Amino acid sequence: LGRGQCWREASGCLAEFRQRGLEVNVVSCGTAVSACDKAAAWEQALAVSSDMLQRGVEATQFVCSAAISACHKAAMWVGARELLAGMQRSTLVPNIVTQTTAMAALGERFRGRTVLWMLGLLRHQGLRPNLISYNAAANSCGKEWAVPLQVLEALGEQGL
Repeated sequence: LGRGQCWREASGCLAEFRQRGLEVNVVSCGTAVSACDKAAAWEQALAVSSDMLQRGVEATQFVCSAAISACHKAAMWVGARELLAGMQRSTLVPNIVTQTTAMAALGERFRGRTVLWMLGLLRHQGLRPNLISYNAAANSCGKEWAVPLQVLEALGEQGL
């Protein structure tokens, strides 16, 4: 089910589970969202994530990261922003993977200064940016050459 070309089948399985009275849990939903991520099927990834929350299925950082990644692959930064904001309003705390994925998705739209703010937010939340975080930051800066220099400076301060 987790293959990118199988996202329709994975999502269809969730509906069939419900019809048969089978439990729809974080594993089945996570598999569907992961398949959506691989296919950049952002709308379906967000729909499954929202449905999880509405039905009381506990979302995980993995599921949210996969949904944000699907939004990033489809260049749908609004969906990524909304999901990240929803996580921040809930008790589910975004981890370094979720934050880095969101940084990549949002960085394509908002560019340099926002990405630097997000890097600072990582540190403020007690998360340590890694090479992938800094790479996402540098890649999202576009023609703002001064911002990647600040990213490199921050990378050096972290000893990476």
